[in-house]
Amino acid sequence: MSKYKLFNGTFYKTKGACRKDWREIVQKTPIHEWGMPLDESTHIKKHDIDFLINNYFDCWDDYVSYKFMSRPVVSFCIKPNGYFNNGVEVLHLEATNDQGFTDAINQDNFSCFGTGYLWNEKLNLNNAFRGAIIKQMCDFKYDHANKVCNVCKQTTKYEEAEADHVKPLFTEIVDNFKIEKKYADDYLGKLIVKGSKLPLSFLKTTGINTDLARYWYYLYGEDQKIHNEFAEYHKKHAILQFLCKNCHKEKTKTENKERYAA
Repeated sequence: MSKYKLFNGTFYKTKGACRKDWREIVQKTPIHEWGMPLDESTHIKKHDIDFLINNYFDCWDDYVSYKFMSRPVVSFCIKPNGYFNNGVEVLHLEATNDQGFTDAINQDNFSCFGTGYLWNEKLNLNNAFRGAIIKQMCDFKYDHANKVCNVCKQTTKYEEAEADHVKPLFTEIVDNFKIEKKYADDYLGKLIVKGSKLPLSFLKTTGINTDLARYWYYLYGEDQKIHNEFAEYHKKHAILQFLCKNCHKEKTKTENKERYAA
């Protein structure tokens, strides 16, 4: 199977072929469809755009929220690019704007995609557990800001520091938690949700900047039972230290070498 996937059921052997076909599809969009929201009757189908977003732009909602300060993507339309008389731009339709459109999301955003977003449950589960302790880690850094790094003894600012697990290691805390609570990875994997897809009401409960929170994964469900359980478990068992970014990077590199060598 070719790895460059454009639309449902459509594959390409090279990225160049994928880009070329997508560009032609956009440029051949009939003039009467320019400026109109995409649906299942238009030249470019709404489900095709949804497929691209869901498979190639995992942080799309975050990107739109950051760049356009708007609600999540609702629909798209095609318009001329201003230089040639053909439709070559894909625009995001503002969720609360019935009069016009936001700035253009250039078609290059849709022609540069590669192998797509691959779900890595092990990595995402680890990130979801980290999502439950963001507030604790940020608070620890803030409390120790402008104090000395525990390794190099240099005074370190908040933005140049990391909260580091001395013992147990974070992975050990997660493993111990799962064993104690008898939670299987298969079960936990079904609870993983990207922050950008969660309600803001939940993200605000993390106690940190909502924009930052939207980039993390979370164990969401059952009234956030496991999310809260792990946050409490971590608070009880974790021993943290204040490190500058360089020392933290070196420590992580050493730990990884030892882990893979074992």
